[in-house]
Amino acid sequence: MGFPAIDRDETSVTGASRASRLLVHNSVDVPGFTDFGIYVYDQNGFMDVICDKLNQRQTAAIDLQAFGFMNAGFRGSALVSATFWEHDVFDPQGNFLRNVVALQGSVHEPGPIFSDLDVRQGLLGGGAEAGFAASPVLPACPPAIGPGQTPGRPVPTPTSMATPGPSRTPGQRPQEDSPDGRSAYLPTLNVDEWGNGSCIATVHLINLGVDPSKAVLVTWGEPGFCPPESAGPLKVECSGLVRPGAAWSFSGPMLPTGSQGGMVFSFTARQLSELGLAEQLGFDDVAADFMCETLFFGVVGDGDDYRRFKAAFDGGTTFAGIPLWKVKGGTLSVTVQRHCAFGPRAQHLDLRASYAAIPGWMPPTGRDASGVFQTVLTGLPGGPASPGGRSVTEISVQNTGLDCAQVDVWLATSVAWSPGKEGPPAGTACQPLRVCRQGLTIAPGEARRISLGDCTVAGETVAVILRGSQPLAAVADVSDGESLATVPGLPLAQRQWAMPLPAVAAGGRRILSLVNPDAGAPLRAELSQRPANASATLRRTVWVCPSGQLLLDLDDARLGLAADQGSLLRVATQDDDGRPTNRGLVAGLSIQTVADAAPAMALSPWGDDDRSLGASVLALPIGQRFAADPLAAAAKVHVANIVRQPGFTDVALYVYDANGLVDHLCERLEATTVHPIDLSRLGFLTPGFSGHLLVSAGHWEHPAGSGSNRIGLQAWATLAEGPDQSPALLEAWSAVTALGPDAYRALEGVAAQGLPPCPGSSAPTPSPGTPPKATDGRKAFLPALRSGD
Repeated sequence: MGFPAIDRDETSVTGASRASRLLVHNSVDVPGFTDFGIYVYDQNGFMDVICDKLNQRQTAAIDLQAFGFMNAGFRGSALVSATFWEHDVFDPQGNFLRNVVALQGSVHEPGPIFSDLDVRQGLLGGGAEAGFAASPVLPACPPAIGPGQTPGRPVPTPTSMATPGPSRTPGQRPQEDSPDGRSAYLPTLNVDEWGNGSCIATVHLINLGVDPSKAVLVTWGEPGFCPPESAGPLKVECSGLVRPGAAWSFSGPMLPTGSQGGMVFSFTARQLSELGLAEQLGFDDVAADFMCETLFFGVVGDGDDYRRFKAAFDGGTTFAGIPLWKVKGGTLSVTVQRHCAFGPRAQHLDLRASYAAIPGWMPPTGRDASGVFQTVLTGLPGGPASPGGRSVTEISVQNTGLDCAQVDVWLATSVAWSPGKEGPPAGTACQPLRVCRQGLTIAPGEARRISLGDCTVAGETVAVILRGSQPLAAVADVSDGESLATVPGLPLAQRQWAMPLPAVAAGGRRILSLVNPDAGAPLRAELSQRPANASATLRRTVWVCPSGQLLLDLDDARLGLAADQGSLLRVATQDDDGRPTNRGLVAGLSIQTVADAAPAMALSPWGDDDRSLGASVLALPIGQRFAADPLAAAAKVHVANIVRQPGFTDVALYVYDANGLVDHLCERLEATTVHPIDLSRLGFLTPGFSGHLLVSAGHWEHPAGSGSNRIGLQAWATLAEGPDQSPALLEAWSAVTALGPDAYRALEGVAAQGLPPCPGSSAPTPSPGTPPKATDGRKAFLPALRSGD
């Protein structure tokens, strides 16, 4: 589209400013998103680009007054181009048909008085054949795909190892938005005065990108007032150089005293001159070092500058004279590992837990049907740890938006599964949500800790639904003094969920929590399990109350599932008649070492089969230990192939220590199978090994019709798993799954390292397939204007 005339006038005598506002509308009805760039020109030529993202039927209002490169009195024009889109259309059988794109827009220009209003529709230019994409000088918005081009899907084609034949990229259904693994949210770090001591954290980073990068850790202290009185970030710390595939840890003095929550941002280690930025700045430097210094001296103690930086990082615009989309680094896998002291100081227990940092979504996601941001945490015990004692569960809620967040805390009542409940629950069996806290205010970036014991009684288990005016990240710490588990909040409902069942000691239980986020109707879900060496799949249908939580003891023989360890458990939502549906649920699995005790381990992976297709690269720390550990606890890694279509995936597991690649393993995984790896049995790993693991698919054969070839890997790691290990050391974490554009960046990073291939296969290389030609929206649309806009 073209906007021939856009303006920014001086402030008028009436106090109103005559400044153009661009309204860009995504008129596609198919669920998904479109990335677009607004290329701004003055009379001398191109000036800068503004990048944004729109979901289906969504409108963005871009006020020119918000951008520093447009001075008062500006006169110019703008071009709007879609740069990446995921609006996939499927036939009734689920086969991919096409990927559509259609943008419309207008210029909204208020005058000095309200009645003096001018609205001009954007001029449609067409597709890539219009010539816009041919310009060699226009910068691309992230992901780096030229204007007007349909992007390739982020999945490699299979290698020559299997039967020859064409192999299309996976048919991936669109997700609500796309995560950007170059930033991550850490709702809780060091926690003072919980239990009888402090929770001490270590932040592990793994670079999945193609470029050497550095990470900047921004932390916040005690929560305070909202803007304009907000305190801003407490401290900024910078990592050393992290090469592709390598890792870095923030620990000890690198985590400033008083840091309660934080965020991680990735920047490239290229020189500013390589990026074409040295001339405009007047000097050369490593881009990541320049950004670290800029943030250290610019945003610490300054909430306004932090908000400007965060908006520029998320939107790919300019901060401190630097176009941030040019200096972003590699995709990061971020894990937070903590140990907390409980009990009398003379005999306290050092309990441990880990959680995968919550990725930065661009734009922020997690909205419910009413447009409110929502995050759900499952399976949380209520009440105090002892009469008059601290709360068993405490929740850390972080504001990841740009304005003050108003947050309400709601509790969903739990119902335990029992035989005979095969149909929809009666109305009297379901209870509405009850409020725990309302009107909590959280400043941008800060994290507020909430005690669940104030709203619950001992012995009950609830799900927590956080609703806020800004996007939120949240985790819950659960401890009864004998064990510690960290439960992450999930901002998206899942149509399907899958994970292997970890082992439990005698007397332990595996509790599955299913939450129905829909307040209007009960939800039907099917549990399916294919035990090892079994010819038939075990199935069980369950129902979840509206806005309720269902608890299922997977070790209860009456449920009809197998007790074997290592089989894949899948949960899928259904219509009332049993057909697949787009309705969502939120699921989590907790491990109790003793029946009815607080969880010693919790796993809440994304696990949505539709979103995981294309997850061909994973990363996670393995065997990580604290210096105070008296004994090395063996780690086990579980790698799962969750694709349901018959076939296999060849997987390479690359093991790293602090100095680089140690060795690699090769495995073939059949569809819906899980492969456990006991690291203590690998001869090249010594006791007490500490490092990390990259999991990369090298070849896959899962034909799904219409020439598509599906891929879907997930992985989990457990520390001190087994009957002979102390529950205090039991720990688990999920591999960070690269989705959307992150998947392609991760594949590039693996391919660029020159890693050794598995026998009979070449190393994975990122080679996107050829997508169908995008359609061109021809129908006219003028975004509706609301009164007062």
